[in-house]
Amino acid sequence: MSDIIDFEALLEQKLGERSRRIPRFVIRYLRKILHIDALNDIIQKSNGLTGWRFAQFALQYLNIEIVVKGLENLPSYNRLIFVSNHPLGGPDGLALASVFGKEYNDNIVMPVNDFLMMVKPLCPLFIPINKVGGQSRNLPGIINSIMASDSNIIIFPSGSCSRKINGRIQDRQWTKTFVRSSIENRRDVVPIHFFGRNSSRFYFLDRLQKFFGIKFSIPMLYLVDEMFRHKGEQFRFVIGKPISYTNFDDTKTQVQWASYVRDSVYELM
Repeated sequence: MSDIIDFEALLEQKLGERSRRIPRFVIRYLRKILHIDALNDIIQKSNGLTGWRFAQFALQYLNIEIVVKGLENLPSYNRLIFVSNHPLGGPDGLALASVFGKEYNDNIVMPVNDFLMMVKPLCPLFIPINKVGGQSRNLPGIINSIMASDSNIIIFPSGSCSRKINGRIQDRQWTKTFVRSSIENRRDVVPIHFFGRNSSRFYFLDRLQKFFGIKFSIPMLYLVDEMFRHKGEQFRFVIGKPISYTNFDDTKTQVQWASYVRDSVYELM
């Protein structure tokens, strides 16, 4: 089956000759924490589902229930920017994609790390972004192209999964990109507050990485494992009222507007 994840081939594609120097026990460990066999089981049992339908099936497979509040706030028109906090790094993205993909008749995309393209049934939802490779120089053009399209877009403006900051699970500072894009492309912004947290291990690894000054994001390596740890749980998210692009005027800088929307998201209950 062509959609099945061939992990060894993926490593060779990403690392080239260097992949052959990775010890077999390391590859076995990576396969385990990335749950490659379980992901392939989901793909096989989904019977060819793709996009938001596959996202919905994956959540059902994991017995993860999503409760949504504020559906009445969703605009009937398109070209929206959905901005959300990012507490989980997996189920939250699947949940937003499954709900908004259904509500807007498949017209939804989401910029993601290009490594996630290994899950091929989700590719119709994804715009692959490589922040560290050669593509990084072209990121502004890629983002502009997405924003100029007719697609609705889901964005996590923090750029990464939430961390424990000042004793609270929350996003880092949001980037201003979505504000600038909203103004330039006349796209209204729909704020989302997703409730949830990862395991204590995830935040411990984050502290460990910072303590030793390691550049590679160790916690991100465990996000798939975190998703499987959430089996059988219930999460909810709240949809706020849309913010017109005309609201982002000169009374605040774009950075201040991004911070304002971030604060507004955390006030949604």
